[in-house]
Amino acid sequence: MGIHVVTIDHVNYSADRSWLRALRPDDQNILAGAASRPELVAELSEMIGEGAVGWAVERSETLFERVGWTAPFGDYRMARSVPEAIVLSAVLCLCTGRPVTETLLSEATNAIRHAVPRGLSVEQIMQGLQRTVNNLTAELFAFADRTLPSNRITPAGRQAVSDLLAWLDSLTEILVENFSAERQRWLESAAYVRRDLVESVLDGTIDREPSLERLGYDLSQQHVALILWASDGSEQDPQLLERSAVQLLDQAGCTARLLVFVGPAKLWAWGSRARQAPRRPQAAPDVTDFRVAAGLPAGGIAGFRESHRQAALAERMSRLLPRERRLFDFADLDLPLLMSDDLSRARDFVLRHLGPLSSPDDASAELRSTVQAYLEHARGVGAAAEQLHVAKNTVLYRVRKAEQLLDRSLKEDHLRLQVALHLAETIGAPVLASAEAR
Repeated sequence: MGIHVVTIDHVNYSADRSWLRALRPDDQNILAGAASRPELVAELSEMIGEGAVGWAVERSETLFERVGWTAPFGDYRMARSVPEAIVLSAVLCLCTGRPVTETLLSEATNAIRHAVPRGLSVEQIMQGLQRTVNNLTAELFAFADRTLPSNRITPAGRQAVSDLLAWLDSLTEILVENFSAERQRWLESAAYVRRDLVESVLDGTIDREPSLERLGYDLSQQHVALILWASDGSEQDPQLLERSAVQLLDQAGCTARLLVFVGPAKLWAWGSRARQAPRRPQAAPDVTDFRVAAGLPAGGIAGFRESHRQAALAERMSRLLPRERRLFDFADLDLPLLMSDDLSRARDFVLRHLGPLSSPDDASAELRSTVQAYLEHARGVGAAAEQLHVAKNTVLYRVRKAEQLLDRSLKEDHLRLQVALHLAETIGAPVLASAEAR
């Protein structure tokens, strides 16, 4: 797929665009959580300023929520990066007249490679671009109204609309050309046929022979499903993804495998055994940048579907968990998944039952781990001390300290307390108390 970098020749550079340099995000730390690659953020910050880049990233989050990009892109980080790249491109154009840079277009191209296998259409691209123009126009008029003298608001707004329409024409031409080329390559590949057949099995369209013979994989066996992906969403060597999947399935004792690429940085995998269920994966792939989500072993076509559904839920849960974690096993995450469908309610639950112990500081974390070990061993001080590698007196001191902070005995309502501790340990910061909440 060729990379095209163009400028908009008919932009009126005599117009005053200095007011756009005053764009600032409401959240001054927004760039730390940007979905775009750091090199893209740095490049655009140098060109148009961190304030304008931060404003674009913040507005793209709003667009992400309004439009719901997750479905066509599947991957949360990739789904967020799409509206972010679009808004960054629009703001770049408004400030400089350039709709894209090579780094920015590379980000968009990578998104297209993810989206094409998931059935994204040109019409969806156009709808997303048009929504962007509509939303940005309203946002820019509101910004101009707050910051410019009354005699400059209308000319500035008209110029912004003119520039955005010119940007829309140029970017549409670039993206449609690249999209068409990528889609043609995908449709011609054998991967498309296998992916299409597997999706038909997963959604229940196909559930019997002889169609399933084309998979070359016996669905009547005991299966375990994996999802492997690159943590940064970047394109990966397909053979490296395959080798990682095979390594994990071999560790699980699988004698047959089914591997399906769902994008340049993502792989669905199944492994099976004839007489007994595969083992759960014990470690992440050797490749540091890869992550893996695993479902529970299950049998037959129903098990093939259910194990994959569980792996997909574990992958979704990975967005809330520490970035250094690399293996996400549904068997370890079923309780947090049950409680985190509504993250605000899960956080309220943790704060309500842990109280002062819900602080994210190290001292509170130490008390939580001690209480959790103490309760898991049925209030056995010796067993808890052995697990934590501390003295028994240390466990007793921490237990008394926790009871003082909670203002109650650990013998009371320990089930809810254990659930809250498990959520705090598994999910971490998103369900712990902020400084304002304490």
